[in-house]
Amino acid sequence: FFFQAEDGIRDQPRSRGLGDVYKRQPYKGHWGIRESDETFEVSLAFLEGREEKCQIGRALFPMPDRPFGSWDNCGNISAIERYVFTEDWKVTLFDGKNTKHGIFRIKTGRSPNYIDIEFPEGVYYGLYALNACGDNIALKFGSVNEKRPTNIRYPVYYYKTPKEAKMPDELVGSWKATSFANLSRFGPSEFTVTFTKDHLCKMEGKFKVLPNLLIEGKCLIEKESDSYKMHMLIHSSNFDVYKANNYLGGLLAMKADQLLFVIPPTSVLHL
Repeated sequence: FFFQAEDGIRDQPRSRGLGDVYKRQPYKGHWGIRESDETFEVSLAFLEGREEKCQIGRALFPMPDRPFGSWDNCGNISAIERYVFTEDWKVTLFDGKNTKHGIFRIKTGRSPNYIDIEFPEGVYYGLYALNACGDNIALKFGSVNEKRPTNIRYPVYYYKTPKEAKMPDELVGSWKATSFANLSRFGPSEFTVTFTKDHLCKMEGKFKVLPNLLIEGKCLIEKESDSYKMHMLIHSSNFDVYKANNYLGGLLAMKADQLLFVIPPTSVLHL
């Protein structure tokens, strides 16, 4: 998506949509793509006609299986819940009011992986799985001191806590697309995204054959050299592709008064 500020829209030639780029990448051998910035670089290579020389994603990558890091609950927008797993096998659980400390063990090499957490009240036996990017984790536990679940259906999902949660001033405001990729098999005729200082994001789109699009949620921004990574938890949506309580990741980059907005399809986590 290419955006400009609402109060300074200029007529510009439409560039080729990134939707076609995504469809064509596998046929060129670009399979191992998992990060927003990697997707952006490969998409740019296709747009500039140099995809044959781009080496990103040429080789298959191993799926991540270590849960180390800080994880925020994205399955319940009214509750605060954070797990922190450290490399010395200690775990902290914060539920917004209370904090519990314990130890954990994992067993990898299977799908899903095993995880056991020992808190003062007992042991929780569970299952977990990470997405390809390593920035989302699905957890499912049995009751304390009870058997491990037999499957990971209907888990609780968590996204990796962003390093920085401040909304950059240069992103605040409404941005209207001058050219864009398809959000589904039907591309929008208009698309606008709005960022506020209190970390809210709203996406609005108009389609020729579908109802108007409206997606709203909380948006945290993480600085990455000359670009930003977006972490969005969708609060409400009327679009089947991006449902409420989904985690949506993306990449933002500023160039003069324009905003480049990439939403990799593989970053969407359906709950």
